Amino acid sequence: MTLEDDLKDKVMELMGQESTIPEFRQGLEYHYAGRLDKAIEKYRGALKFHPHDTSIRNNLGAALRTLGRIEEAIEELATVTQTDKYHAAPNNNLANAYSDQGKYFLAIQYYKKAIMIDPNYALFHHNLALVQEMDGNVIEALHSFEKAAELAPGNARYKANLERIRNEIEG
Repeated sequence: MTLEDDLKDKVMELMGQESTIPEFRQGLEYHYAGRLDKAIEKYRGALKFHPHDTSIRNNLGAALRTLGRIEEAIEELATVTQTDKYHAAPNNNLANAYSDQGKYFLAIQYYKKAIMIDPNYALFHHNLALVQEMDGNVIEALHSFEKAAELAPGNARYKANLERIRNEIEG
Protein backbone atom coordinates (compact mmCIF):
# COMPACT_ATOMS: atom_id res chain seq x y z
CA MET A 1 0.00 0.00 0.00
CA THR A 2 3.02 2.25 0.17
CA LEU A 3 4.04 4.31 -2.79
CA GLU A 4 7.62 3.04 -2.87
CA ASP A 5 7.27 1.36 -6.27
CA ASP A 6 5.44 4.24 -7.88
CA LEU A 7 7.29 6.87 -5.87
CA LYS A 8 10.57 6.15 -7.64
CA ASP A 9 8.88 6.57 -11.03
CA LYS A 10 7.14 9.78 -9.97
CA VAL A 11 10.32 11.23 -8.44
CA MET A 12 12.27 10.45 -11.58
CA GLU A 13 9.51 12.03 -13.66
CA LEU A 14 9.59 15.19 -11.54
CA MET A 15 13.37 15.28 -11.60
CA GLY A 16 13.26 15.07 -15.38
CA GLN A 17 11.26 18.27 -15.46
CA GLU A 18 13.25 21.46 -15.21
CA SER A 19 12.70 22.50 -11.65
CA THR A 20 13.04 26.18 -10.98
CA ILE A 21 13.24 25.46 -7.26
CA PRO A 22 16.68 24.03 -6.42
CA GLU A 23 15.72 23.02 -2.88
CA PHE A 24 12.78 21.03 -4.23
CA ARG A 25 14.96 19.23 -6.76
CA GLN A 26 17.50 18.45 -4.05
CA GLY A 27 14.67 17.22 -1.83
CA LEU A 28 13.50 14.89 -4.59
CA GLU A 29 17.03 13.56 -5.03
CA TYR A 30 17.36 12.88 -1.29
CA HIS A 31 13.86 11.36 -1.24
CA TYR A 32 14.74 8.99 -4.07
CA ALA A 33 18.00 8.06 -2.34
CA GLY A 34 16.09 7.20 0.84
CA ARG A 35 17.61 10.05 2.84
CA LEU A 36 14.26 11.24 4.08
CA ASP A 37 15.48 13.51 6.89
CA LYS A 38 17.53 15.48 4.34
CA ALA A 39 14.61 15.45 1.88
CA ILE A 40 12.31 16.88 4.56
CA GLU A 41 14.87 19.57 5.36
CA LYS A 42 15.09 20.55 1.68
CA TYR A 43 11.32 20.49 1.18
CA ARG A 44 10.85 22.74 4.21
CA GLY A 45 13.53 25.07 2.87
CA ALA A 46 11.74 25.24 -0.47
CA LEU A 47 8.43 25.97 1.26
CA LYS A 48 9.94 29.04 2.95
CA PHE A 49 10.22 30.63 -0.49
CA HIS A 50 7.25 28.88 -2.13
CA PRO A 51 4.71 28.32 0.67
CA HIS A 52 1.81 27.61 -1.71
CA ASP A 53 3.57 25.02 -3.88
CA THR A 54 1.45 21.89 -3.51
CA SER A 55 4.01 19.58 -5.14
CA ILE A 56 6.57 20.42 -2.50
CA ARG A 57 4.04 20.02 0.31
CA ASN A 58 2.77 16.71 -1.12
CA ASN A 59 6.30 15.30 -1.24
CA LEU A 60 6.96 16.58 2.26
CA GLY A 61 3.85 14.77 3.49
CA ALA A 62 4.88 11.56 1.74
CA ALA A 63 8.36 11.69 3.29
CA LEU A 64 6.94 12.37 6.75
CA ARG A 65 4.57 9.43 6.42
CA THR A 66 7.36 7.10 5.35
CA LEU A 67 9.27 8.09 8.49
CA GLY A 68 6.21 7.29 10.59
CA ARG A 69 5.48 10.92 11.43
CA ILE A 70 1.84 10.39 10.54
CA GLU A 71 0.26 13.39 12.29
CA GLU A 72 2.68 15.78 10.58
CA ALA A 73 2.07 14.05 7.26
CA ILE A 74 -1.69 14.36 7.64
CA GLU A 75 -1.36 18.07 8.40
CA GLU A 76 0.71 18.71 5.27
CA LEU A 77 -1.37 16.50 3.00
CA ALA A 78 -4.69 17.87 4.24
CA THR A 79 -3.44 21.34 3.35
CA VAL A 80 -2.64 20.16 -0.17
CA THR A 81 -5.99 18.44 -0.71
CA GLN A 82 -7.83 21.56 0.45
CA THR A 83 -5.89 23.96 -1.75
CA ASP A 84 -5.35 21.78 -4.82
CA LYS A 85 -8.47 19.81 -5.63
CA TYR A 86 -7.31 18.63 -9.06
CA HIS A 87 -4.33 16.40 -8.26
CA ALA A 88 -4.93 12.83 -7.20
CA ALA A 89 -1.61 11.93 -5.55
CA PRO A 90 -2.12 14.06 -2.41
CA ASN A 91 -5.50 12.40 -1.85
CA ASN A 92 -3.88 8.98 -2.20
CA ASN A 93 -1.07 9.97 0.16
CA LEU A 94 -3.53 11.34 2.72
CA ALA A 95 -5.58 8.14 2.44
CA ASN A 96 -2.42 6.11 3.09
CA ALA A 97 -1.73 8.14 6.24
CA TYR A 98 -5.28 7.64 7.50
CA SER A 99 -4.98 3.93 6.75
CA ASP A 100 -1.78 3.82 8.82
CA GLN A 101 -3.83 5.12 11.73
CA GLY A 102 -6.57 2.56 11.18
CA LYS A 103 -9.01 5.30 10.14
CA TYR A 104 -10.38 3.26 7.26
CA PHE A 105 -13.51 5.31 6.68
CA LEU A 106 -11.41 8.42 6.03
CA ALA A 107 -8.88 6.47 3.99
CA ILE A 108 -11.62 5.08 1.76
CA GLN A 109 -13.05 8.56 1.20
CA TYR A 110 -9.69 9.96 0.09
CA TYR A 111 -8.87 6.98 -2.13
CA LYS A 112 -12.24 7.52 -3.82
CA LYS A 113 -11.39 11.21 -4.31
CA ALA A 114 -8.08 10.22 -5.90
CA ILE A 115 -9.93 7.82 -8.20
CA MET A 116 -12.48 10.49 -9.16
CA ILE A 117 -9.60 12.74 -10.24
CA ASP A 118 -7.59 10.01 -11.98
CA PRO A 119 -9.76 6.93 -12.55
CA ASN A 120 -7.14 5.16 -14.69
CA TYR A 121 -4.37 4.98 -12.12
CA ALA A 122 -4.30 1.37 -10.93
CA LEU A 123 -2.44 2.04 -7.67
CA PHE A 124 -5.35 4.08 -6.32
CA HIS A 125 -7.78 1.21 -6.95
CA HIS A 126 -5.37 -1.28 -5.40
CA ASN A 127 -4.86 0.84 -2.29
CA LEU A 128 -8.63 1.29 -1.98
CA ALA A 129 -9.10 -2.48 -2.24
CA LEU A 130 -6.57 -3.16 0.51
CA VAL A 131 -8.32 -0.79 2.91
CA GLN A 132 -11.79 -2.01 1.95
CA GLU A 133 -10.61 -5.52 2.76
CA MET A 134 -9.14 -4.44 6.11
CA ASP A 135 -12.45 -2.72 6.86
CA GLY A 136 -14.35 -5.94 6.15
CA ASN A 137 -15.84 -4.88 2.81
CA VAL A 138 -14.65 -7.95 0.93
CA ILE A 139 -16.99 -7.69 -2.06
CA GLU A 140 -16.13 -4.02 -2.59
CA ALA A 141 -12.45 -4.94 -2.25
CA LEU A 142 -12.87 -7.63 -4.90
CA HIS A 143 -14.25 -5.07 -7.36
CA SER A 144 -11.43 -2.64 -6.60
CA PHE A 145 -8.79 -5.38 -7.00
CA GLU A 146 -10.41 -6.33 -10.32
CA LYS A 147 -10.21 -2.73 -11.53
CA ALA A 148 -6.56 -2.42 -10.48
CA ALA A 149 -5.68 -5.64 -12.30
CA GLU A 150 -7.62 -4.50 -15.37
CA LEU A 151 -5.77 -1.18 -15.47
CA ALA A 152 -2.35 -2.74 -14.88
CA PRO A 153 -2.54 -6.27 -16.27
CA GLY A 154 1.22 -6.78 -15.98
CA ASN A 155 1.36 -6.04 -12.25
CA ALA A 156 2.02 -9.32 -10.43
CA ARG A 157 1.13 -7.89 -7.00
CA TYR A 158 -2.30 -6.77 -8.20
CA LYS A 159 -2.96 -10.15 -9.81
CA ALA A 160 -1.85 -12.01 -6.67
CA ASN A 161 -4.12 -9.95 -4.42
CA LEU A 162 -7.03 -10.43 -6.80
CA GLU A 163 -6.51 -14.21 -6.80
CA ARG A 164 -6.12 -14.25 -3.02
CA ILE A 165 -9.40 -12.44 -2.39
CA ARG A 166 -11.23 -14.54 -4.97
CA ASN A 167 -10.02 -17.67 -3.17
CA GLU A 168 -11.14 -16.24 0.19
CA ILE A 169 -14.62 -15.47 -1.16
CA GLU A 170 -14.99 -18.85 -2.85
CA GLY A 171 -13.84 -20.53 0.37
